Amino acid sequence: MSFFQRLFSKKKMENQELLEKLLTTSKDFRINDIILREIIPFFKEKAADLGPREFHPWIEEWYTSPDCLEFVYSHFMIDDFSQLSQQRDKTYDFYVSDVIGETLIHEEKYPIEVDQFDPDIKTAYFVTALRIRDIVGNSLPY
Repeated sequence: MSFFQRLFSKKKMENQELLEKLLTTSKDFRINDIILREIIPFFKEKAADLGPREFHPWIEEWYTSPDCLEFVYSHFMIDDFSQLSQQRDKTYDFYVSDVIGETLIHEEKYPIEVDQFDPDIKTAYFVTALRIRDIVGNSLPY
């Protein structure tokens, strides 16, 4: 790698370093246990499967892709979303009133079945996806 490539390239974190940052960010953001019990094992497994410094580029692409929304759909049950909507707190309400209102949900490539969900369940689905995106986005070094 040339001097200029090293100087201007984005830092790629080690798998374990990024995994620890994800865990710390999850605790700092007080992510609900329902969400944590799905994403933490998923991130750990993915980090272990990938080679050194491969987890960072993978997760950087994954969290803004439709794969993240598919993950939320396939790893969480309607009961999970129902519990999340019932355990509302200030952060949940912030996502519902401010973030979802400014997010162009109609442009997202989420599973079409989500449209059939009850409105509260559908909202909890999007809040869950946004919380996961926040964890990842705030864990990356830039």
